[in-house]
Amino acid sequence: MSFLYPPFQAIMSAINNFVPSYGWTVVLFTLLIRVILLPLDIKSKKSMQKMSALNPQLEVLKKKYSKDKEKLTQKQQELYRKNKVNPLSGCLPMLISLPLLFAMVGVLREMANEQTVAMLLRMRELAEAATIDFTKVPMESWLWIKNVWQPDSFTATILPLVQGVEQMLGYLNPVTGNDILTAENIEAVKLFVQSAQYEPFLEHFGANTVQMVIPVMGIWNFTIPGSFNGLFLLPIIAAGTQLLSSKLIPGMGGTADPNAAGKSGSAGSTNKMMMYLFPIMSIFICATTNAAFSIYWVAANVIQIVQQLALNFWFDKKAAKEKVGKPEEAL
Repeated sequence: MSFLYPPFQAIMSAINNFVPSYGWTVVLFTLLIRVILLPLDIKSKKSMQKMSALNPQLEVLKKKYSKDKEKLTQKQQELYRKNKVNPLSGCLPMLISLPLLFAMVGVLREMANEQTVAMLLRMRELAEAATIDFTKVPMESWLWIKNVWQPDSFTATILPLVQGVEQMLGYLNPVTGNDILTAENIEAVKLFVQSAQYEPFLEHFGANTVQMVIPVMGIWNFTIPGSFNGLFLLPIIAAGTQLLSSKLIPGMGGTADPNAAGKSGSAGSTNKMMMYLFPIMSIFICATTNAAFSIYWVAANVIQIVQQLALNFWFDKKAAKEKVGKPEEAL
């Protein structure tokens, strides 16, 4: 999905020219993406609504051809064609949302690298002054998060530690046409964070001091720096909104298919497992990834929840006035 990086970065840079921070830039960018995808969501919802209305007829077919699977499949396909329903069209939003999610991981990681290098270069300039003016450090804050290019966590430092910068620079290659990510700047940043010039910044932003160490089950320790970057709210909100969003999706945990209640089987078990696995994964990913990506995840979930509720209300109201067919028509 790397081909999406340049256009996504260009769009977010353009939005950032009109908004105060990259945090709000990500929110507006997410809203723009969801608006673009809205026609597909509507098409998917229409398909799922028709599928739900056809369930009584499908049940009749299953009973009638329970001993002839080939005939059952044929009759089901005929029923779908007659009502112009594509069973796979309901998967379109998911098939698009997941690649977008993976693309945004890469896009915001690259942007985090670029913005972090730019910030460190500015610090190097400030370090050469007789008295360092810490207020001139270009810090991208958002609400309770002090630096959106660091994780939203009470265990994350506001500034990247030396080891973190070295690890980032280890896989960071110069980018042609980029004024910041040049070989010269990358090398300059590497030397700067390894020098004594970086220490006053680490001290001022509480990155080189430890406030508390919390042992967990005797296996590992949670180290809380002198001044932490976030409150761990985005990972929690991401998990909660992910669970709620999944519950609204028919076939996962939603109630769009009233005939599905009480059914069991491998498909239902898998859906239920995925419904709770995704929120757990979101906590881990958002806790270890820059806060800008966590903002995207939360914004995407919230917008999708509002959108899904609105579509459910509209289509349920419309379905009350319409009827696709009666069970006996499948006979």
